[in-house]
Amino acid sequence: MIIAKAEKHLKKHIHNQYIYRYEVHDKYLLTRKIGKLFPEIPNNLIVKSVDKCINLISSPITKDDFVRLFLDQLFLIVDNELES
Repeated sequence: MIIAKAEKHLKKHIHNQYIYRYEVHDKYLLTRKIGKLFPEIPNNLIVKSVDKCINLISSPITKDDFVRLFLDQLFLIVDNELES
């Protein structure tokens, strides 16, 4: 349920229909926008998650796919941080 709410919230606030790997401007805006949407998540985890997502994509992806990928990466990174 929390994941579904986060997914819906992100989709609503990310205005780009496609996310591109080589658009540094996109990466910066995504990081700032996500940080504002979820202030309870430490900024370094958001930056790591966005970086990981951008590195994983090879062609433009839709914002829906990006949101799912971002949330997956965020949970993996948070899990790794908690274990260490």
